[in-house]
Amino acid sequence: MCLALRHYANPARGDLAIRVLRVAATDAAHRQGALFFNPGGPGQDGLATPVEFFQIFAGSDPAHSQGALQLRLLAEFDLIGFSPRGTGDSTALTCVTPLRERAVDYSPAGLAAQNLESAFFNLATIAEACHRNPLTPFISSDTTARDMDLLRAVLGEQRVNYFGVPYGTWLGAWYASLFPDRVGRMLLDSSWDFGSTMEHNFNQHPKSFHRVLDEVLLPYATRHPEAFGLGTSTASLRTALLGLPDPLLDVLSLPLFELSYYAWDAERHLDHIKAALVLQRLMEPGEPSDEGRVRQGIEDSVFVAGDVQRDQAIREVAHAVFDSYVQRWLAPPPPKSLTQDPMASTYWAVRCNDTPSTRDRAYWVDLLHTLAPDYPLFYSVLLDNPCPFWTTGGVQKPPITPMQKLDILLVQSQFDAPTPKEGADALFAALPAAHRVYVPG
Repeated sequence: MCLALRHYANPARGDLAIRVLRVAATDAAHRQGALFFNPGGPGQDGLATPVEFFQIFAGSDPAHSQGALQLRLLAEFDLIGFSPRGTGDSTALTCVTPLRERAVDYSPAGLAAQNLESAFFNLATIAEACHRNPLTPFISSDTTARDMDLLRAVLGEQRVNYFGVPYGTWLGAWYASLFPDRVGRMLLDSSWDFGSTMEHNFNQHPKSFHRVLDEVLLPYATRHPEAFGLGTSTASLRTALLGLPDPLLDVLSLPLFELSYYAWDAERHLDHIKAALVLQRLMEPGEPSDEGRVRQGIEDSVFVAGDVQRDQAIREVAHAVFDSYVQRWLAPPPPKSLTQDPMASTYWAVRCNDTPSTRDRAYWVDLLHTLAPDYPLFYSVLLDNPCPFWTTGGVQKPPITPMQKLDILLVQSQFDAPTPKEGADALFAALPAAHRVYVPG
């Protein structure tokens, strides 16, 4: 199903299309309503999410208590997925520019004035590219929440039942604050602090990602030296990791950030650390530009003694890390375009339109200098944020007060890096009628 929607404050401005998919309840006689999904982002496409849930739950064992409940959900609820405006199969937002990316160092050396100037150039260029698209001011959580309510009406539903994860918790809270009397069952999994701003939520990332590294992953590695080859002392491992040369810290920053989201990536996260420590040794005796010598050193190194499969897995990671090093520091490819695809464009539009950002460049320089000593691998995530250069759009975030009467369910784990517990705690504390499942450790 595809709906044509108008600009809510001024319908004469024109239409955009929202693509919607419904998986019908399997037991029409006992149907309870429709369950909407949002998989996060912002900018993630939720169109196929109902199909994914159906495929997972349809094979459940009806004799098992959990399996029976999963089958009951499929029986009694329509599953509703949609592409949020701006991305997926809905009307797409694309921020287009002819300008090319300037190289940016994401290690602690990235605090140098020239490097920060390059980062700010990239961010200002992305913001300007988005400003040139007339659709940009109309891509926000406010418009998406209103799209959801229109979908509810078109589907003939009295209430929205909703399941949202990370950004989807922010969107769910936005909808519930606008339309509290139209909320049925609501599950917010890994919650942002809706009482605060987008800027505040994202500024917590250096601390929360470092916490996962420091309190979960490094101790895990040293409890299992036979699997990772990283020794038995967490303090020594931490010192070795943070003592890597800046180019290797730069190369590690992105994969360690991306591999901090899910527990199942813990092994690969630690393999990158082992690979970088071995590469440091291989590059010290001679010129690191001697690629052949380093490659042969990777082949000759023993990464994990006594486990051929693990040894080879880390060797492959070492080659990949060295590939990144070569491309970042020895033989960079031509600069990439700064044009943003629809998913990235929607991400920035929602993030920058939803709540105002600090536009004082000195504030950001000072913040980066404050965070870098404590979080040297992750402070640089704040170098990827065009919102300080954003001058278009802007919406009014609703107060959280209207949803405080709602009996909704929150789920949170202690060491969730992208949605840190402090923000989730703040949301839960602001919702006296809510319940929560909290997973420590």
